[in-house]
Amino acid sequence: MVSKLFRLASSALLLAAAVGAHAQNFKMGMATGPDSPQSVGAEKFVELMRQKTGGAIDGKVYLSGSLGGTTQLLQSMVLGTVHSTITVVLSSYVPKSGVFLLPFLFRDQAHFYRVTNDTQLVNEILAEAPAKGLRVLSVWDSGFRQIWVREKQIKSMADLKGLKLRVPEAKIWVDTFKAFGVNATPMPYSEVFSAMQQGVIDGLEQPIPNYYTNKLFEVGKIMVDVSYMAGPAFLIISERWWKSLSPAQQKAALEAAQEARDLERRLNTEAEGKQVKLMQDKGLIVNKPDLAEFREASKQVWKQYEAVYGKALIDRISSY
Repeated sequence: MVSKLFRLASSALLLAAAVGAHAQNFKMGMATGPDSPQSVGAEKFVELMRQKTGGAIDGKVYLSGSLGGTTQLLQSMVLGTVHSTITVVLSSYVPKSGVFLLPFLFRDQAHFYRVTNDTQLVNEILAEAPAKGLRVLSVWDSGFRQIWVREKQIKSMADLKGLKLRVPEAKIWVDTFKAFGVNATPMPYSEVFSAMQQGVIDGLEQPIPNYYTNKLFEVGKIMVDVSYMAGPAFLIISERWWKSLSPAQQKAALEAAQEARDLERRLNTEAEGKQVKLMQDKGLIVNKPDLAEFREASKQVWKQYEAVYGKALIDRISSY
């Protein structure tokens, strides 16, 4: 009897150790700070996986670029040393995903949600991700993206000419801002605050919640309200990690990703209006240039990327 109890106790300890080891190994790296809707959603994603698997899946979210910038995080995920992130930058691995980033592709938030909630369409666009070592579980909303500058008033697109603006590390952003007449400068998001503060860059593009939660309004006082791009934020996990899960655990992770996405979207929508007002109270000035010239300049970007995404897919999304 004692021997049987000992074996049962030993088995329980081994199971606990296995669960603990799995939990300890799960790492989710984020470029955003602790109060952003994406970061809150990431924490919820991990919490929901823990709940749905009885603790068999657990881990930690590392914020503010502490595990590296987006490029480094994606490389680490392919290697399996980091297991998850949320990012708008996926096109370097899955070129077709960049179709979502065409300027002025989405008319409004409702249009964006209709397209990204269409699982069949999204899976078609992201079909090659697993072969590249990555898997997208859901598409979140980082908000429509604005242009922000240190101090120059931007009354028209011509006022942007020659400014050095940080863009994410993906070619489509560089090409879009070249079309706007900007000196587009890719750099990790974690370096932006100091680069703005020191005048290394004149500004950047970014959705409202990220700009606010990272306190960039302290170094950039002008918001250029253009809403030129919807902000698809891909919740990505390492394909190696995904394959290590049982079918039940995969189902739990997928459900957690969808539920956390809905929370993040709600937080993002609630935050935007409030945050602009709070930043205005601290000296932010909002410029509203005529969008017609931005839309006209964007046509050359659409034309350029038809060869990459196909005109049929672009038309399918834009008319959805």
